[in-house]
Amino acid sequence: SHYSFEAQGKKCAVLGSGGASRAVVAYLEEHHAKSIAIISRDIGRAKKKYPELHCIHIGEFSGIGFDLIVNATPVGTAPHEDSSPISKEQLKGAGFVMDLIYNPAETMLLKYSRELGIPSANGLYMLAAQGVYAQGIWQSRTFDQALVNRVYEEIKKL
Repeated sequence: SHYSFEAQGKKCAVLGSGGASRAVVAYLEEHHAKSIAIISRDIGRAKKKYPELHCIHIGEFSGIGFDLIVNATPVGTAPHEDSSPISKEQLKGAGFVMDLIYNPAETMLLKYSRELGIPSANGLYMLAAQGVYAQGIWQSRTFDQALVNRVYEEIKKL
């Protein structure tokens, strides 16, 4: 994995129960995460969408014991760049934080992670990979990981 984190056997938390969360959950299941919890402000919606997963109200969440926390909410993007889906206190104890947001490059959630010494990454590499794989579909071609890496390095400069 580009992020130096493997989901296999890990305890994972996904912030949000909207559309992006579905892709994150699918990835974590495909990569054999030990457990997946959905963290949501709308616990009813989360339980309805993910009846097979443990759902936790965002106000009751603690990062303690979670190997990975993924932000699959839009909280942290314009016009709410100074917001985070969870507090710095709630983040304590997490092993790795992935924020799907790539603009701003450092969201408040990632700032909290940095301040707490928790390894983290934004969603820019994921954006590069999506672009390359979309081109592969359109062109009926297969592109290698090296191209994703080159595209990522170029867009990182922008």
